Amino acid sequence: MTFAVFAADSLSVIYRIRLDQDIDQSAQRLVTLGLEKALEADADYVILDINTYGGAVNAADSIRSAILRFDRPVAAYVNMQAASAGALISIACDSIYMKTGSSIGAATVVNQNGEVMPDKYQSFMRGMMRSTATATGRDPLIAESMVSADSVLSLTPDEAMAVGYCEGICESAEEVAAVVASGDEFVIKSMDDDLSWTDRMILLLLNPLLQSIFMMMIIGGIFVEIRTPGVGVPLMT
Repeated sequence: MTFAVFAADSLSVIYRIRLDQDIDQSAQRLVTLGLEKALEADADYVILDINTYGGAVNAADSIRSAILRFDRPVAAYVNMQAASAGALISIACDSIYMKTGSSIGAATVVNQNGEVMPDKYQSFMRGMMRSTATATGRDPLIAESMVSADSVLSLTPDEAMAVGYCEGICESAEEVAAVVASGDEFVIKSMDDDLSWTDRMILLLLNPLLQSIFMMMIIGGIFVEIRTPGVGVPLMT
């Protein structure tokens, strides 16, 4: 869907990428592809519409690195939750806007069972949070506090604004677009409209759950083939 405010003189192009999933290989591909498409669209600004409880640290690191290297302004819109890896990604953006009732923080590293990982992993995450905050002009100690296992920090929109981790409270991506456009007329282009059938298929195949199912099918096929004399269906497939 394209949302537009037309102008006689100038028109700012704002590219919207929705990140409303766990942070994994699929999310990494989604954001990096979205940034590429934003350049193709000659976007003046990018809005990263975030709603996630977090995910894999390596995928989050790749996403935050891509954002930091991107040569156009990127605004994070925390559309309810930017927890854990989502907080790291948000802090990598040039500006952060939050929806009423949303939160950002709680970036302690945990395993798949929700258990806190040893301090080796926390130290790495704290360093990454500090360096990212420093790169985007925010207080690195606040970012580090989001990783502390003793008293982990999460911020509401008002609290985030008070410490420089939120530029404003907005109720929609369109409101964010109006702010970042700084009074200029604008058009919002959505990545959802730009995804080809091939793009969607690749993103689907990168889903960890689907990959696990494929792996189980492969292992099951190998087992059946071992137990079945001759050339069977599993081998042919």
